[in-house]
Amino acid sequence: MKIASPLNRLLPLLEPGTLRAEFAGGLSVLGIALIGTIAVGYVQHLSGLGGYIPSVRLWLAEGLVPVGLLLLWPLRRWLRGGLFVLAAAAVLGVTLSPRHAPPPIQADPALSLKIVSFNVFEENSRGDALAKALVDAQADVVIIAEAAPLRPHLGELRAQYPYSTGCSRPEDACDLMVLSAHPLIAPEVHSLSQMSHNRMIIARIKLGGQSIALAAVHVIKPYFDSFGNVELARLTKLVRDMPTPRIVAGDFNAATWSPPVSAFVGRTQMRPAWPEAATWPVDFGIFGIPIDHIFASTDNARVRDLKSFGKELGSNHLGLSATVDIFAP
Repeated sequence: MKIASPLNRLLPLLEPGTLRAEFAGGLSVLGIALIGTIAVGYVQHLSGLGGYIPSVRLWLAEGLVPVGLLLLWPLRRWLRGGLFVLAAAAVLGVTLSPRHAPPPIQADPALSLKIVSFNVFEENSRGDALAKALVDAQADVVIIAEAAPLRPHLGELRAQYPYSTGCSRPEDACDLMVLSAHPLIAPEVHSLSQMSHNRMIIARIKLGGQSIALAAVHVIKPYFDSFGNVELARLTKLVRDMPTPRIVAGDFNAATWSPPVSAFVGRTQMRPAWPEAATWPVDFGIFGIPIDHIFASTDNARVRDLKSFGKELGSNHLGLSATVDIFAP
């Protein structure tokens, strides 16, 4: 009896037709895995690392595109390839659709504010450059998350922004800080969950005879079990109790299209600019994920001229700068 050598058993697998079938099978498994992961990302309450899946849905759909194209050509698996490409197009279309963009207001704004929001990264060693950039921004309101690197520079910041709350006492953790060129009326500091303290600030500013409600937030990262959903639920309640016009800005650690942030937008009638600017990871540029946001109340405010900035300033986020137009009631 003739015994086949390992080489003889391997040779049929190396034939072009077999290799093509194996490659097509591997791509099909990868495509199914991507679609399954995207589907899981539509679930409202994900915990652990799964909490990131809704926000990175964009990347998963983009990864599905080359899988489908390779199956279409040169592998000529028309049905599978076509289905994957169509699935990717559908997910990208829904994710990037302007469904949260507010309708235009056919009137001139009564006043406008420049808002800057920036998670500067708690281990940032470029506090001097950060302070200079924020002073040079000449904003009306600046919201800073992970603000500790700016603590040694509060003097120069307050020369430009004489009104502030957060990081005022040496014993403060100095996570969230609001700097303002205008008086901050009745500032309140809130904790959104037992996991993160003092990471929401509510205040009012008065400008041109108009009182504007402001909320600064830093939501916990989504991998801390369900605490992100708990914090967004509490944030929703607090924001709904604020008068309009109102502005909410800060680090949400999730994209607007993720179910928890999308629910916040729907229940509070707060709207971002569209398109939003990617802020994380810094090196991804326009291909990053918008996890930092500036929202304004639908009925009498609009966010415009939204831009990201600060790649060179040492943070793991980009900052946001925008103009918020306030309309007469």
